[in-house]
Amino acid sequence: MRRLRMVARVGVLSAGLLAFGGGGVWIARDSAAPVPSDVRAVAAGMVGAPRLRAAYANWSRAHEARGGDRRVEIVLGRSDPHTLADRVQLGVLRLDLVDGVVEATLPGPLDEADGYVLWLVDNPTSPDNGLSADVGDRFLEVGRFEPRGTGYALQAELGTRAFERFQVDGALVVPADGDPTGRVSMGGAPDLFQRIYTSVRTPELFAESDYADLLSEDATSFGIGVRPAMAARKPNPDRTVVDVDVLLDRLIARGADLFINETFDGNGRTCSTCHSLANNLTLNPGFIAGLSDQDPLFITEQIPELASDGVKPGALDVPEILRATGLVGIPGPDTVANPAINRSVTHLRGLRATVVPPAPVVAPFGPENPAPFPLPDGPPSGTVMGITVDNATVPPFERAGFGGDLAFVPQNGRFGRARDAVPGATALLLTRSLARVPGVDFRMPTDLETDAVAAFFFSLGRSADIELPIPLSDPIARRGQAVFMNDGGALNGNQPGNASVVPQVDDFGNRIGAGKCNICHFNAGALTNPVVFASVEPAFASMLGIPRDQFPSLGLRNMNFETGVERLSSQPANVVAADKKGRDAGFGVVPHTPGGSASSSGCANGRGGFGTLVMVPFPGADPPDVVGDCIEAFNTQPLVEVADTPPFFHNNAVSTVEMAVEFYNTDAFNQSAAARLLGAVTGTNGIRLEATEVQAIASFLRAINALDNIREARENLLAAFRVGSRPDVEQQLIANATMQIDDAIQVLSAAGVNTRAVDRLLDVRAGLQRAGVADERRGVFSRFRRLDRRPRFVEVVRALAGLDRARQSISPSR
Repeated sequence: MRRLRMVARVGVLSAGLLAFGGGGVWIARDSAAPVPSDVRAVAAGMVGAPRLRAAYANWSRAHEARGGDRRVEIVLGRSDPHTLADRVQLGVLRLDLVDGVVEATLPGPLDEADGYVLWLVDNPTSPDNGLSADVGDRFLEVGRFEPRGTGYALQAELGTRAFERFQVDGALVVPADGDPTGRVSMGGAPDLFQRIYTSVRTPELFAESDYADLLSEDATSFGIGVRPAMAARKPNPDRTVVDVDVLLDRLIARGADLFINETFDGNGRTCSTCHSLANNLTLNPGFIAGLSDQDPLFITEQIPELASDGVKPGALDVPEILRATGLVGIPGPDTVANPAINRSVTHLRGLRATVVPPAPVVAPFGPENPAPFPLPDGPPSGTVMGITVDNATVPPFERAGFGGDLAFVPQNGRFGRARDAVPGATALLLTRSLARVPGVDFRMPTDLETDAVAAFFFSLGRSADIELPIPLSDPIARRGQAVFMNDGGALNGNQPGNASVVPQVDDFGNRIGAGKCNICHFNAGALTNPVVFASVEPAFASMLGIPRDQFPSLGLRNMNFETGVERLSSQPANVVAADKKGRDAGFGVVPHTPGGSASSSGCANGRGGFGTLVMVPFPGADPPDVVGDCIEAFNTQPLVEVADTPPFFHNNAVSTVEMAVEFYNTDAFNQSAAARLLGAVTGTNGIRLEATEVQAIASFLRAINALDNIREARENLLAAFRVGSRPDVEQQLIANATMQIDDAIQVLSAAGVNTRAVDRLLDVRAGLQRAGVADERRGVFSRFRRLDRRPRFVEVVRALAGLDRARQSISPSR
């Protein structure tokens, strides 16, 4: 029997309750959410909206090609994943939201002898209703899982009307004798684009969604509204549905406002406290030195009980480390037991390109073809089961941040999606006390707020990686690109253990060093080279005991690597306060202590740290990895933006891009697991570059960074033409463009790269400075004013032309 019921308010978020994602469809309309008032938010929303609209259009086309809402997959993960084994104990939920069919499988064995029940959750959004179970939540009991092979399975037909007015915001797997507001064993939620797509699919779904209130607000308050919010869409001209472009515009504008201004009733910090728009969305000691002592960044000085001493569980920053190095305190997944680590602030630019996985690969698994992690046995002979095994579904779902897990939500175990970063950061970093009680120390974000900030994340910076190689005018940068892309023979038939690779040379016979950078930073992004890493999949198949011809492509694109950077001596934070800085082992939740054993701490080498992965032997590695060896793994970071977002690495170990490249010549890297992995795919371990090659790679990175600055500046100036009657927003857009131009000038001139482009950028900046003091009182692009009376308009047009010339000076064809 299926039950649809409302659940009473739960004041404290249970440690076992999954704070599911998704937008509420039973919405309270007693108070309208505030519109953004900060001009920075409106300006950021205007620039980012076209990027998000394009990304959503691409996603929706792919979704429809796979069956649209007749095939919605949600991965069910452990709600309390304290070990690596727990993190790969995955279930799969498949929904046909059109015909009302639900199918799910769970791994086994799990914990409950009495079995499990699947509940679907419809979580409303209102100012007093966050992601936890709250007033008005609706829970639909789907059915009980039945044993199948070594796991469990469920199938239910709910009917074609089941989801007409019930929006699936989350799924909970609950012990059969329990309640969805109690202990939850596994759970999952749709991602941002899936939620939007389903909400706008029918008028009924949209009317019940939290997005309806967003579109009821005054469009002019966002500085973006010229089209009506509602518009007819064929093939149903008689039915009014939402204009998705308008919805995305509003969602980004709301997200920008929340990102900059919203404290979530916490300690006074906002997202932009650490990811400052005035400092390329990151922190460094120079920027911090210019802040007031009353800035909320220094909350651990204002509320000392929040400060970390390197031992106190769940604490935030070490004040002296924060000021001197720019590292913020990140509490561990288990805030009851783990002290904070000290980690750099990622810049978030180009996040959409960073987290996008390859196309899903669906592989048949069954009794004769086991999956690479525990799954139920297949159905009867003649049929197969399937599970998507790419980075979209294997946690972390959308890898970003130095741990590759975004923000971990300690109360419910959610991790790895952009939406999860919002409640995760709120609970971990915005709390008033270390008790972290929702409703007391902070309020949980609503689904609408979570969606809005995630949308804003995906609107920041470029939306795709560049395609290397590109033409470059500067000869040193051009050589740097060649060294960057030289893979050491990985794509030339080289086999592990074979060091006889023919060196690459230029037209004059000069050797081109093997930087191997493009293997892990494909196209200077955060994804690995898909061709190179296809060559390591046979090794994984062998390691897992699966025949190669039956092993699916894992889509090894956004990976974590142990590069040895944590082993560097004289790290700034260690110099400042070694007694208060714990070892950061990157991704993972297995704590280990110095001198610990594999049995006592999960780590054979016992170096100590925050949490680790435990390595197994990797075929072809030289020397081979040791079973139980701790792997302090960090997520690959994008390099396009690297030159103007110093310091570098998760520990802010070095301050210039040249020093960052030089790190890969050190013993710390060349004795790491990542170096051994390079040896497995190229035949030669590690990276050895000459000083001139290090400088050349750095010049290349500076050149592509400046190209990205120019792109960003142009988009801000072009957005200024669309402002209308908002001179304050217009001025902010011009200021944003000027800041990007300043960054490009600094990035290039610091190493003498593309001096011709620097001269042209200086001319552009001077023109925008003249525009900034001209005609401050009225919107200069108003149609009621004559062109010859709009000096700022003229200077902006000139600036766009100058930016094009500067871009051509760096890359002639771009």
